[in-house]
Amino acid sequence: MSTMLSAGSAVTWRTAAATGVSRLKLALGNYSAAVAFSHSMETQNGSVDLPGSTDGMSSSSPPPREWRFRRLFDAHGGAKFATVVLNSEIGSERKATVFDLWKRAKIKVAVDGGLNRIWGLVKERSETVGVEDEQSLIPDLVTGDFDSASPGLVDALRKRGSNIVPTPDQDETDFTKSLRILHHLLIENKSLEIEAVIVIGSNGPRLDHIFGLIHTLHKKENMKLLGEVNLFLLMDEDICWLLPPGGHILEAPKTLRGETCGLIPFQRPAKGVTSTGLKWNLENQTLEFGNLISTSNKFTEVENIGVQCNDPILWISSLNFSAKGFYVSTGF
Repeated sequence: MSTMLSAGSAVTWRTAAATGVSRLKLALGNYSAAVAFSHSMETQNGSVDLPGSTDGMSSSSPPPREWRFRRLFDAHGGAKFATVVLNSEIGSERKATVFDLWKRAKIKVAVDGGLNRIWGLVKERSETVGVEDEQSLIPDLVTGDFDSASPGLVDALRKRGSNIVPTPDQDETDFTKSLRILHHLLIENKSLEIEAVIVIGSNGPRLDHIFGLIHTLHKKENMKLLGEVNLFLLMDEDICWLLPPGGHILEAPKTLRGETCGLIPFQRPAKGVTSTGLKWNLENQTLEFGNLISTSNKFTEVENIGVQCNDPILWISSLNFSAKGFYVSTGF
């Protein structure tokens, strides 16, 4: 069953991998309804009740928020996550990792030209060593303003079961709009129990696109999109995520990480920043452009980094895709 969503429609969502019987049934309204719903979150206080939320905990002394991504890269870890592929080049050094993240994702989302990228990777894999079930690799959701996705490919995958959701609004990036839709799906289907969303991005070639990605990370927190579900952005050689105000435990496994890391303020000066586990720790310091930021910091022997901050701050960790913790395949 395939579906094209349009204004005023209400449909039953089925995963694209289903053949006759759907693996999931998600009630999904039209895109306008999803946007209106997520916009309403901006005017409400408190967190959204999604898997991983901390509702009911004391606001005076909440526990540190844990950011653990090792399970996402473990083929046998049993993590339940969504993979979102943007229109970013997938370099040879991370093809196997991206394919594995796509294959194991509970929800597969291709954003506009990201459809060309991920389906090209699926076809490359199929032509080299083959795939067990190509139908299971079809995107559950294809979204965007469709200025870069191949029309023929969109139509072909619609016929094979992908849910196609046009998002023509030009006031937001396709990345932001895809998170609005994903947020709506998770609100309507709490049984999905998604613990994380990993987004496949890239460092280039355009600097404004990189700033657009970081902007969406901030909008995600400002609008309470996805609630407390962790959002990780996987770049060419790094993984990053936005730390909202509060205490955090950041997983930095030796089997995955590279050598460097950083804490970068974007939205405003980040005050009261304290860290533990880094070579050059911060102690109740203010980070801001034009003054002090933490770049090219180094890891120590510990694998759990502690960070406390009073304002949003971006955490960046380099990765080593040749490390033993990453999925290794001879198919690429």
